[in-house]
This record gives sequence, structure tokens and C-alpha cells, in this order.
Amino acid sequence: MYRLPVSKLEVDLRFPTGREELLLLEARGNETCTALDLLARLAEFAGDASVRGLPVADMEYLLLALRRLVLGESILSVVRCPQPGCRAQIDVDFPIGEYCAHHKPAAAPDAEQDGEGWYRLRGEAVRFRLPLGSDQEAALRGGDAERELIARCVEPAQASRGALRRVERAIARMAPLLSQELSGKCPECGVAVRMYLDVQSFVLQELRSQALGLYEEVGRLAKAFHWPEESILAMPAHRRMVYSDLAAGSGRLE
Repeated sequence: MYRLPVSKLEVDLRFPTGREELLLLEARGNETCTALDLLARLAEFAGDASVRGLPVADMEYLLLALRRLVLGESILSVVRCPQPGCRAQIDVDFPIGEYCAHHKPAAAPDAEQDGEGWYRLRGEAVRFRLPLGSDQEAALRGGDAERELIARCVEPAQASRGALRRVERAIARMAPLLSQELSGKCPECGVAVRMYLDVQSFVLQELRSQALGLYEEVGRLAKAFHWPEESILAMPAHRRMVYSDLAAGSGRLE
């Protein structure tokens, strides 16, 4: 059971089966829609909440929790030193739990509550709410995602640039995104190295890579045991692997 950092809702995550792996492998178009569809299948809330009704920061937290469930605690990646004369390979390695704890929500001194789910900037006739998964999904379907998000989450939408910057700062404190720029130094030449962690893209790509053997496994088990595709897809990956090993060991694939 997980307690989401922004909404404080309790949610459980189910281990993906072949059905969810198939969703990832065959998804086309908007990746935010894919992420939301995936989490909607796997997240089980204590109440009547839904994934699309979560703040975007909570959605990113759930994606990292899913990544931890399937692939483990440590984020592992590789970047190249940007220095032309170096170009050393740099390993990036950090635990998900510590990373999430480092980006905890905090109070925004510049905002005060103004009704359920809404906040008002101090000294301004401008109020706002935290962007939700449904807001992000809708905004990305339009031509100007930033303008659409403002129209959905800020009143009035024609607020001044200064007020909008204050809103952005308040939201960044109240619901900090886990998609952040990471910085460090090259161990070879000492130059500053930066890497942007896009949680949604990173997690979906890792889960897709993990699922690449799905079609082969389904074909192997269908041939060995004459099971229908739907029955095989209902299994999580580790169970399919056990049956694949059994089929190979018994010679049923010959």
C-alpha cells in the first residue's frame, strides 16, 4: 500500500500481466494517455478516486512505484560527458525511495486555500488548483498545451505574467514534479554534467524493454500447452517464465 505524497490517498499497485505489457507494446500516440491507461488498470484505491483525478506529481510518484515493483529500487542510466575532448561514459545510479523523499511537497507561503481543491495567491485576485492527470491529458491533445493548462487550472486565465509565475512557484512547492534535471560532475574531467529525468518517458521505456519477449513467450506457451492467448496474457511475466522453463525441460517444444 502506498500513500501518495500530494493527495495523501492510499493506493495499492497490482503487478502487471501480459495484458498490460501488450498495452505498452501496442500503444500509439500520446504517451501521457498510455501512462494513465496503464496506471488505471494497475492502481487500486481505498475510495472512489481515479488515476486521472490525481495531481500530476502523484501520477509520477505512482509510475516510479510501479517501476520499483517490476524492476527494483535503483534507477540505473548512462550519460556521456558533454566535453568534446572527454566524452567519458558516466553511470547514473540512485535509489527511488531516496529520490522521492528528496522531492517532498511543502507549504507555499504565497498561497492560501480558497474552497475545495482551490488556492488563492496572497494579495491577488487570482486563484488556482493543482494540475491533474486529466488536465495534462486534455492539454496535450490541443495545439497549445501550456495555454490549455492555464485555462483549466487558473482563474482568471488572463492573469498577469507575474501572477502566473507566482502560481508556478506555489505549485512547484505544493506538488513538486519528480521529472527534474539531475546534475553532477564527470569523474574523468570534472566538467558539470546534467541529465533530465523525464519520469513518464523513462518508466514507460524501461517497462517496454522488459516486455519485448512477450510475443515469443505467448507463442511458445500456446504451442506447448495449447492454451488460448487470453489465458497466457492473464499471467504476470515471472509466471510465464516458469511455464516456459517447464515446457522446455519436458521437451514439449520439440
